[in-house]
Amino acid sequence: MYGRYKRMKRSYDGGLAGDAVINDLASDVSLNRERATGIGCVLFAKRMVEEQGRSLEGARCVLTGSGNVAISTARALIDAGAIVLTLSDTSGFVFEENGFTKDMLDQVERVKKKNPYGYNKRMSEYSKLSATGKFFSKAISNDRAIEGNTVWTLKSDYGFPCAVTNEVEAADIKSFVIGGGSGIFEGSNRSCSQLAVENIYKSGPNFLYAPSKASNAGGAIMSALSNQRMTLTSIAEFGKSTTQEELLSHLTDGINQIYEECHAARELYSVDMNDAANIAAFSRLGHAMIKQGYI
Repeated sequence: MYGRYKRMKRSYDGGLAGDAVINDLASDVSLNRERATGIGCVLFAKRMVEEQGRSLEGARCVLTGSGNVAISTARALIDAGAIVLTLSDTSGFVFEENGFTKDMLDQVERVKKKNPYGYNKRMSEYSKLSATGKFFSKAISNDRAIEGNTVWTLKSDYGFPCAVTNEVEAADIKSFVIGGGSGIFEGSNRSCSQLAVENIYKSGPNFLYAPSKASNAGGAIMSALSNQRMTLTSIAEFGKSTTQEELLSHLTDGINQIYEECHAARELYSVDMNDAANIAAFSRLGHAMIKQGYI
C-alpha cells in the first residue's frame, strides 16, 4: 500500500500506522496510539458482550502484558466496572484476587518504567510492593511454559491478551474455557495462534472472539486522525479546539463503525466474527480502490 502511495504521489513524505501521538494538540490531551489501542479494545469488547445481553460490569478479566497497551486496557476495563485480575511479563504474572485498582496500575508503571535504574523491572518487583498481589513465575520446559502456570488457568469471564503475537496457544483456550471463560478480545496483534483460534471455534457459538484486526484498531484510528491534522491549514487552531473528550469521541465513533461493519458482514454471510472482520476489511479496501479508480 505504501509503495502504491509513493507511485501515486511521487513523494516519500508519508507513512502507514506509525507512532503518531495526539498529545501535542492541546495541553490536556494525552490520548496516544497505545492508550487508544487499549481503550478501543475494551469498547469493542463492550459491544460484543452487550449483544449477548451481558455486561463488563463485575466481569472478572485476565490480562497478559504490562506495557502501554495492557495498562491502558486495564484502566479502561476498570472504568467499565470490570475486575482486572492479572498483568504479566516474560518472567511470570501477578494475580490480584480482588482486582487491580488504578493506584495499583500506577505502581506497576512506576516499577516497570519510572524507576531510577533506567530499565524495565519485572512484575515480580511489583508483587513485593503489594500486600495482596501474588506472583507466579513462568516455569519453562523445552521453551514452553509448563501447562497450568499461566493466567488462562484462573477462573475468569473474559481474557484480554495484550502482550505479543501468538501468545495464546491451543492449551490456553482449553484451560480458559474450563475456568468459565467465555470470550477473548485481542489487544496485541494476532494474540491467538492458529491452533488457539481453532479451539475457539470448538468452544461453541456463544464464545466471543474479537480478532486484533478489529479489536485493536484504536491506535490506527488515532494515527489516521493525526494524519488528517497534518493536512489542515491551521494546525494551531485545530490544537486549540481539540479536547480529550473530542478525541475519545472520535475513537468511540471509529470503533463503533468497525464493529457495525463486522456485525453486518457476520449477519449477511452467516460467519463468525473472525471471518466477518476479514470480509469487512476486504470490503473497505475494495471500495477505497474503486473510489480511487483502480478497479
